[in-house]
Amino acid sequence: MDMQRSSPRQANRLAKTGADVPAISPDPGGRHPDLRPSMTSDHAFSLIALRCLECMVANQEATARGDSEALHKMRISITCLKAAVSFFSPMVAGDQWRRLKLEFKWLNSHLGAARDLDVVIGRLAVNGDGQNLTPKLSHDWSSSHTRAATALKSERFRRLIANAAEWIQHGDWRRPDETAAHPVRAMTISDYAFRRLTRWRGQILRRSSELAVMDPETRHRLRIKTKRLRYAMEWFGEFLPGSTPKILRATLRQLRRAQTCLGELNDAERARALLKPSGADAGQAATPKRDKQLIRTTQAAFEALIALTQEN
Repeated sequence: MDMQRSSPRQANRLAKTGADVPAISPDPGGRHPDLRPSMTSDHAFSLIALRCLECMVANQEATARGDSEALHKMRISITCLKAAVSFFSPMVAGDQWRRLKLEFKWLNSHLGAARDLDVVIGRLAVNGDGQNLTPKLSHDWSSSHTRAATALKSERFRRLIANAAEWIQHGDWRRPDETAAHPVRAMTISDYAFRRLTRWRGQILRRSSELAVMDPETRHRLRIKTKRLRYAMEWFGEFLPGSTPKILRATLRQLRRAQTCLGELNDAERARALLKPSGADAGQAATPKRDKQLIRTTQAAFEALIALTQEN
């Protein structure tokens, strides 16, 4: 893909929020087909970030209609964008991103509230606890989706997407006089990813040793870091020195395993918090026994990751 020709078209299309975009796009995580190890870091970031915005726009209308899968994809898109910004933070962090971050926080607050209630109600249905679907819980679910739809149809959302696309293409981080960002911009993605992935992986594996004694909030932060590492490994893992398809697949499998378990633990905490004021039986959300099983499985996944790191 020629960045100079293709990206402005992407940005213009995104500014229209929805024109010529499929109803539900692929997960913005995963390998990007246009990434190359010799590509500069600024080029790689732009490709990934625009892909995240395209996925948000592609799922806007379906989410506003109440499609839970589209809502989930929009949330993933925001998470992926934040992961990309975090990964390239020495290059892209600045005043413009801080302002955009507040706007994405506003959007995600509405999407997150609706998604949390989707998960709780789905959990009740799977567990056969339909009697716990109280009038208050039903009302809260309906209200959360109405607020999310209103946000997605607003001028504020359209402006957010347009401003984010403009920032990716022409933001303050791209200025020639931005001395902090300049060395990273010109660095090949294979060189930069090696340094960044090594650091991220080391931090997470060190923190994972404390998993058994973590409180829910600390565990949630570990989940976010694990998720971001997984996205970054999907984007750039094949460029690491000594990486093989077999090792990369095994690494991603264990990251997904840890992320899934940590996500279920987080969902259980949110369910307990949401069910209690609704008058439903909060004890049906999860059990201490299940929590312990999930923690043990997560620990096993991190131990497997340590072994893979040593093998590589």
